[in-house]
Amino acid sequence: MMRLFRYLCLLVLLEMPFVSEAQSGTKPTVAIIKNPFSGSPAHLTRKLKERLSITVQGYKRRTLYHSPQTPGFTCWASIWRTWEGEAAVTFTQATGAIEGWHPRAPKEVLRRMPLANQQIEGYDMTGRVLENIYLRSSDNGRTWRKTGTEPFESCLNGMTGSGIATLPDGTTLRNIWGQALPYWDVPSTGMVQRSTDGGKTWGAPATLSKDLHLQTWPKRIRMLRDGRVLMTGAACTYEQESWTWEAQIPRIRPCLWVSRERIEKTSDIPKSPEQASGLTWGEPLYLTPEGTNFVGEEWDVVELENGDLLGVMRTASFDAKGKFLGQERRQCLLTKRGATWIPSAVAPAPFPHSGHPELLQTREGVTLHIASNGISWTSDRGATWTKLAVPGTAYYPSAIQMDNGLILVVSHVGSDDAYGKGDQSIVLDVFRLSVKRVKD
Repeated sequence: MMRLFRYLCLLVLLEMPFVSEAQSGTKPTVAIIKNPFSGSPAHLTRKLKERLSITVQGYKRRTLYHSPQTPGFTCWASIWRTWEGEAAVTFTQATGAIEGWHPRAPKEVLRRMPLANQQIEGYDMTGRVLENIYLRSSDNGRTWRKTGTEPFESCLNGMTGSGIATLPDGTTLRNIWGQALPYWDVPSTGMVQRSTDGGKTWGAPATLSKDLHLQTWPKRIRMLRDGRVLMTGAACTYEQESWTWEAQIPRIRPCLWVSRERIEKTSDIPKSPEQASGLTWGEPLYLTPEGTNFVGEEWDVVELENGDLLGVMRTASFDAKGKFLGQERRQCLLTKRGATWIPSAVAPAPFPHSGHPELLQTREGVTLHIASNGISWTSDRGATWTKLAVPGTAYYPSAIQMDNGLILVVSHVGSDDAYGKGDQSIVLDVFRLSVKRVKD
């Protein structure tokens, strides 16, 4: 969906439609990448005493879905595993006339929205047919079936924070942004919803925070091994009646929330969201102190073997006067302390800026950073990263690994495009990792 940084597109050209080697017809390479570990950072307790040889096998890309019209508008894809073990995908689709007059959002609504929505007609989705499309695969991504559509109304091109996951009790949890739903009678803040039928229907939205003056921007949803649910994102204070998107951007602080409850595995899915085990959320755990000169809600996290968390984030920097300076990739290690974590200093990550970071903790024991400008791995908690010999994904990737080791990545061709200005589609990347451990 729309991103907090969209208004920057009027100031500097940040995002161009992505064309990978796979899309341009170049055959992707398969290579062995070696990572000689030369030292140990302060947060590591011992040196890694082996080298890893990583081979990418069976890489393929194909179009998973195209809109019924051309140019298509399909974006913000998410993939997750269902209770039955299937792969499930959802994304936003917009259809309707490309040319000619269409209604604009009321001025009272537009004044809160990103500048691009206010000043560029193609970013105002009022009057378009907006839907969340749902697909499923029961054969590790070889074939897909459409399982549902969910119409919604907005002046923006999405309603969710792209966070969705199946919980151990069989229910599906997602987050939505009330900020993006000005035509709904909901507060302008982050909320969560539960589904007991795999996303065909959803229960009533519940705010992530009970603080009426805290605006939340939830993103990725990750299950922890102890049964709690973790959600990444950002938050800052606000007033429901006077907030604007542009004023909030330089103020949001990256943070995470963890459910107070542990969700237990069950053999019977609850019959309704109201019968599902309740979820309440702890206070936000901020990654940065107040006054830090960079902000951002788009970040992802993996849980490491010892319970620590490794996070990678997309940030935007501002000077003391609020002038935009640029965007960066940063990373952070959060050390487990009882039921919570102590964040280390957020440091620059060795990746160029791109869209939303996606992390995947693989069955092979390495962590992948998946992005439109490349896929990299680490086996030392982010101390070093090595780029794999495969093309980067399309825009805003989301990834899972199946039981047989197959990695599925969905993303969309295009960028944060105005309606009708590019032919978007949803693409699927599929590959495996072969990891050999060589003792020193």
